[in-house]
Amino acid sequence: MADKLLFRGGGTANIASSTVADREIVIDTDTNEIVVNSDKVRTLMQSSGGDVAVTGHVAIGQAVVADNIFRSTSDGVYNIVAKSNRSDGLGTDHNFTGLDASDTVTSIITRDGTIKLGGVTNTAPNIELNNAGSITAKGGTSFTAANSGSAQTVLSRWTSDHYTTNGTVCTIAGDGSIIANGYVLAGASATGGTGTGAYLLNNGVVSATRGGNNVVWSGYQTNSSTATSSITASGQATFTGTINGVTVGTSDERFKKNIAAANSQLADVKALGGLLKNFDWNEDAPVNDEIRATRQLGLIAQEVEKVCPTLTKTIVRTKQGAELTPETTDEEGNVTPATYEDLDDSYKGISHDALIMKLLGAVAELSAKVEALESA
Repeated sequence: MADKLLFRGGGTANIASSTVADREIVIDTDTNEIVVNSDKVRTLMQSSGGDVAVTGHVAIGQAVVADNIFRSTSDGVYNIVAKSNRSDGLGTDHNFTGLDASDTVTSIITRDGTIKLGGVTNTAPNIELNNAGSITAKGGTSFTAANSGSAQTVLSRWTSDHYTTNGTVCTIAGDGSIIANGYVLAGASATGGTGTGAYLLNNGVVSATRGGNNVVWSGYQTNSSTATSSITASGQATFTGTINGVTVGTSDERFKKNIAAANSQLADVKALGGLLKNFDWNEDAPVNDEIRATRQLGLIAQEVEKVCPTLTKTIVRTKQGAELTPETTDEEGNVTPATYEDLDDSYKGISHDALIMKLLGAVAELSAKVEALESA
């Protein structure tokens, strides 16, 4: 015959002075607590406000879901507060562990406030939000914000004063815009030329570093793969349209050496004058539509190069060639862009500053000749 299960009641003082047997349940009539075991563990309290407190495990079916769960409505903020000191097969000190249908852990909230989602949840989650405020995402795309059609914030990073507007230091909005009070870095450090990359600093400075004549900035028109403007790492700049502004070239004597009188420029200018042409720009020319629509008067760089090689320059640029690898999308939705052949599309130009210097020299020579004829 099975052992009997005993029930009795008594006040707190009575229970304290008596013994509770292993198979005995005692109701504390002063506190409405259930007292069990020889250690007199108080396992349940039903208060007038309807709150329930459990010391030990709460079991639903056969699943143990947490240690020490309390329901609180006193401040109207927290509905459930969980406290755990456990260390078991599901991990250490988890206040919440979520499982899928195959009992694989899919989500964790740890005792220190860290949230882990997906992946090998405990040791290598796909997404982790720690209690210091940082978010780490695994995969080719660190963060993706759905287009909400507005500038509504979908991710923010705060300073310690995160309840004030001024505390926000980084925001990613649903319309794709990014607001950062710090710097934005792409690639390696670019401020000192120590690596290939680009910096956008919060003081308004943009810095980019690449080797040689590689382009660090390019401008394009919609639906065109040909750059209308570019700046290279070596300092060359190309603009196909009109540049409005005042440009002053360096000419200080203290920066010059080996100074000597110029050679005669008249012969070169005379030869160049004979090369003047009227022409129209074709569709491939790196000029804007307004210039392309106007009949031109000028020189052809290849012809000028034969007379005065120092007047011509090569403008370095590339264009997109044949597709090398197609665009791909992996199982997680991360897109790897297509790659294309990089073709040389450099072209010749004329240094008009040097041409003007030649014209000055030629005018001075002609003026001297005229004066000599007038005085004869």
